[in-house]
Amino acid sequence: RDLHPWLNKKTEWQANPPPPPVQRCCERLGLAVAIGMSDDPNPPRPAARKRSDALALLLGGAAREEDELEAERTWALRTLQRHAQEWHLRRAEPSIQAARAYADAFLPHASDGRLYRTVGLTEPCRNWRDGAPITPAVFDAMGANISLYMRFVSGCIPIFAAASLVALVPIAYNLTGKFLNENLMQSVLVGNSLGNAPTLNALHGAADLVIVLLLAVALVLGTRRLRAESERLDSRRPSQLSAANYTLLVKGLPSCAHLQVKELREYFESWGEVITVAVSRANAKLIGLVRKREKLRIRQQELKVEAARVRAKGAPPRSCLGTLCGLCRPAARPDGQLSAKQQRQLVSLDHAIHELRKQVAPCTGICFVTFNEQRAAHTCLHALREAPSAAFAGEACTLLASFAPPPGNVVWENLEVGIGSRRARRALVNLILLAQCCISTYAITVVTNLNVNTGLDEEASTLAKILTMAWTTAVIIASNISIFILAPIYMALI
Repeated sequence: RDLHPWLNKKTEWQANPPPPPVQRCCERLGLAVAIGMSDDPNPPRPAARKRSDALALLLGGAAREEDELEAERTWALRTLQRHAQEWHLRRAEPSIQAARAYADAFLPHASDGRLYRTVGLTEPCRNWRDGAPITPAVFDAMGANISLYMRFVSGCIPIFAAASLVALVPIAYNLTGKFLNENLMQSVLVGNSLGNAPTLNALHGAADLVIVLLLAVALVLGTRRLRAESERLDSRRPSQLSAANYTLLVKGLPSCAHLQVKELREYFESWGEVITVAVSRANAKLIGLVRKREKLRIRQQELKVEAARVRAKGAPPRSCLGTLCGLCRPAARPDGQLSAKQQRQLVSLDHAIHELRKQVAPCTGICFVTFNEQRAAHTCLHALREAPSAAFAGEACTLLASFAPPPGNVVWENLEVGIGSRRARRALVNLILLAQCCISTYAITVVTNLNVNTGLDEEASTLAKILTMAWTTAVIIASNISIFILAPIYMALI
């Protein structure tokens, strides 16, 4: 319609009229403006007809029944519309401005109507500086995953820029040496490493340590920022509301075994209807046993399914050579049952879980309160922030309330761990990571120096130089990635 304005505007219809037969037909039916309302250029024909029949159907079909001619009238009207558009395209001159405006309509725009400031969208038709600047908030409309990824990419730019500036220190020191010679291979080797430096001092290790610490701090801060942005993006979409939006996480309850749910419900119902109150108990051992049992039961179901497939096909159980080295699971038994050792383990787990469930575990000081309305949850949250004092099970306590995270983000067995213990564990993990960073930096510096000395040794063979470069490179890569691999393991164990 942007390219054919005469189909929608009466003034341009008069200035640039269509062929007289089409105009008379449309004016007679009172469709001079409505002819451009259809977007389908190829409407389905009710029957095989000639193009000359379209005008006759519109003008001579008054004597027939309206329900019989509805489909034919629609086909005739759209056929005339298509012929009028084709006639106008043949008559009108091409307009690069109209084509550019039509193409820009499909591109992403800022709130002020400008295209975003990228060379791919603006050049060569216009200057990219005239476009709207791109910020991470632009990608919020594309979904939470894309928005978080683009924020991660934009956050990595200053981090790697700072790391590059720190790396300039040993590079500049390396250029002060005078060991470059006419040998091309040795020149390339020592010119891009520490081999050209006069002496190897602590400056090189300090630069590596600063870069590692910079990346570690950026990783922690970036994770917290992305988590906050994720919660903000999820809260903006009402279609994704869940029970977490109606649930409060309340801390500070008495750590006793006789704390009653009824007492808590009566207390929180003063702010609104309460759907459920879940009290966290110190059941970390029970949760671990239940998870182990579930894994065994899932494995048992998999064996039964595989045994049923074997019986249906009449083929032996699947097996492979990788079973010997642990690459594949062992072949299923014909009866689809667990091994004798796994069956004894399953019976032992059932008995231990049954005995633990008989015991009343003490409260961890945490409960989850789910309200029927968000308004009640917000009112309770503000009230507890102003007056956190309360008394349950005959003990005074100070409550600390906040909205509960999604259930998938809660490590239930860790709820019984106190704040002091968490801080001590976190400090211990950080100390271990710091020690590992120092060890990795020392290893990288030593093997780099060894590699350079071997490369400059004229008596060393080419094979020795290649092997030295290979294993030192492997040590450098392992020293770098081991920090990121072992950090989750430290957190899980400690």
